Amino acid sequence: MLLLLYIVASYLTIFPSPVSPNIAVEILKAILQVNGFLIGFIGVIFAQLLRGLYSQQAAIQQERFKLVTETVSPKPDKHLDLIDKIKDARRSVAVFAILDIICFLISILYSLAQIAWIWEEGPPVAITFLVGGPLLYLITGIMFLFYTIIYVEFRPL
Repeated sequence: MLLLLYIVASYLTIFPSPVSPNIAVEILKAILQVNGFLIGFIGVIFAQLLRGLYSQQAAIQQERFKLVTETVSPKPDKHLDLIDKIKDARRSVAVFAILDIICFLISILYSLAQIAWIWEEGPPVAITFLVGGPLLYLITGIMFLFYTIIYVEFRPL
């Protein structure tokens, strides 16, 4: 979490601290668009991840069925353990999908609240106050997304 705060804080040092309200609104609108795109992207990515897990489970079940029908005495098989691991991976993917969507929705709502607080022609505002929160949740959601992809693709079976 500290690394995440450091990334956001170091990124925000690029911007001049007091910015006009119009520029702040445009930055927040850009964050809103990125969040909307990422929510749609999450749907496609997580659907493909779940599809891959279901196809792995189906292949293991077919192999297990073939093994059980060809042998006379059933042995304790490792296929059930693999199926349980895939079920756990599916649960994890679903949990991280929900966490991703929650992070992006919080970022969207935070951005909308910040836009509502800005006056159209008010005094200059501090960029760290306006963009820090939405950007923090945006980057957190992206990190959850990458973690999930790495978890599913490189998990041991």
